[in-house]
Amino acid sequence: NASFIEWPRYDLVPHEVQDQYNLTKNTKIMLGAVWPERNVAFPDFLDTTNNTRDWWANEYKIFHDTKVPFDGIWIDMNEPSNFATTIYYPNTTSASKIRAKRSAIGPENKSPTGDPLKCPDSGPDSEWDNPAYQTINVYQWGNDNYLCSKTLCMIGSTIGGNGRFFDTKNLYGWSEIRSTANALKVTTGKRGEVISRSTFPSSGRYGGHWLGDNTARWEDLATSIIGAQEFNLFEGNQTWVQKVDPFIYATILTKG
Repeated sequence: NASFIEWPRYDLVPHEVQDQYNLTKNTKIMLGAVWPERNVAFPDFLDTTNNTRDWWANEYKIFHDTKVPFDGIWIDMNEPSNFATTIYYPNTTSASKIRAKRSAIGPENKSPTGDPLKCPDSGPDSEWDNPAYQTINVYQWGNDNYLCSKTLCMIGSTIGGNGRFFDTKNLYGWSEIRSTANALKVTTGKRGEVISRSTFPSSGRYGGHWLGDNTARWEDLATSIIGAQEFNLFEGNQTWVQKVDPFIYATILTKG
C-alpha cells in the first residue's frame, strides 16, 4: 500500500515505458532514470496514511537482516534528482557508459539507465513544468531547460494525490530523512546517524545534512566551511563535508 509520485491523469502516462514493468503496469506511477539499470519510481514520503513510511522501514529491515547490518544511513540524490528529464542523450558519464554496455538498454536515444522521463513542456498541461515565469535556475542551466530539468515532472501528484510536485518538491528531502530516521530506529532499535543531501528547515530533528560532492581543493575547503556554518543556522543540525581526493578517489566525511 505504499504511495509513489504519480502522473495526475492516466492519459499522461507514457505506456511505452510503464508497460515494461509488471509492478507499474496499469498504474499512474511516474518513472525516472537514476543509478539502477532500469527505470525507477520515487516514494511519496508525504503520504499521510504512513503506509509508505512503514513500507520504507520494512525494506530497510530486510536489507539489514539479509545483506548489510548497517547502523547509519547516508541518503543521496534526494532533491530528487533524475538523470534524463525532457532530454534525450546517449551516455553522459563513464559510469553510465559501463552500465549501458552491461545492461544493453535499447537504442542510442535512450538514457543509459532507462527510458527518459518526458514532461509536458508545451500545450495545456505545461503550466507547471514550463510556467510563464521561470526560476533563475532555469536560466543558469542554459537553453532548452525547464523547471523539471534533472528532476521529476512538476505536474506530478504527491501527498496521496492531494498535492502537486510543483508545490512540494522542496520538502522531498525533508520527508525522506524523516521516514529514514524512523526506518533506522525500527530496524536497529537504536539511535543512529542519518545524513541527507537534500534537507529543509527542521530536518535537524531527524538527521544531518551533507554538502554534496566536491574535490580536495583549497577553494572547496573554504566553501565547505561557509556551508557547514550556514546549515547549522538554517536547520540546527550536524553538517557533514565530503572531500574526494581526485588522485586516489578516497572519500572523507568530516562533521561540522
